[in-house]
Amino acid sequence: MDTAVVRETVGLEEIPAFFSRAFGAIMQVLTAQGVHPIGPPFGKYYGMPGAVVDVEAGFPIQ
Repeated sequence: MDTAVVRETVGLEEIPAFFSRAFGAIMQVLTAQGVHPIGPPFGKYYGMPGAVVDVEAGFPIQ
């Protein structure tokens, strides 16, 4: 499955703002390219969260 994502390392308290910013940015790019998500948005975490979190936000696309 293909995905469109944004991945960042953010502070634990910044996660909600990251998801909001990332989902908005991805949708802007997809819309400009005429691509539509084929499923719900998702989040993926890499490693154990601590003071900072390596996190990815995205949508599955076709």
